[in-house]
Amino acid sequence: MKLGIIGTGGVGRALGVLLSRQGHELYFGARDLDAAREAAAAAGGRFGNFEAAARFGEVLVYTLRSGPDPYAEPSAGARGTIVVDCRGAGAFDPKAPRGAPGARVVRAFFDVPQEALDLADAVPLCEYGAPFLLCGDDAGAKAAVASLAEQLGFAPVDCGPLDHARIASALGGAIYALARRAPVSLAAERAAAGWLAAA
Repeated sequence: MKLGIIGTGGVGRALGVLLSRQGHELYFGARDLDAAREAAAAAGGRFGNFEAAARFGEVLVYTLRSGPDPYAEPSAGARGTIVVDCRGAGAFDPKAPRGAPGARVVRAFFDVPQEALDLADAVPLCEYGAPFLLCGDDAGAKAAVASLAEQLGFAPVDCGPLDHARIASALGGAIYALARRAPVSLAAERAAAGWLAAA
């Protein structure tokens, strides 16, 4: 699969490396082309600006904390691109996808600490059934993103439509914060996510 990675910070770079190992084609987009070049060299892929990465990807993975609207690239909507919005709870606006009405938006990876991605090889996530929360209105797009997560060792949890994104993001943020302080009960997380999906 062709993946456009928008952002070359810790999460974007770590995701790129792991997804490249699964055989996906990558294109890193960044403001700083030197940073994009380094990420591409580490993961094995191409690099350029944001627009080039958006045009390349069948799936567009948006990892920037701030910057251009991930739905502002018209080609994403025109081609029915899957847009994976990884931003934190405070950065996501459920109304924003209207800017690219053809884009198939999935909220995902917002609850995954970078440390989990960095350690994914040393500590296989599949051995722990690490939950992975996602929301979206397009069943096919969610299935595609869930497949990517499973390839990395996560156990996807469908939290329902995009309207649930803020609640799921808040839950993910709490899990993220707790994971930095103490072990988190995976059973408790699954129970909370299951409640959300049924709400």
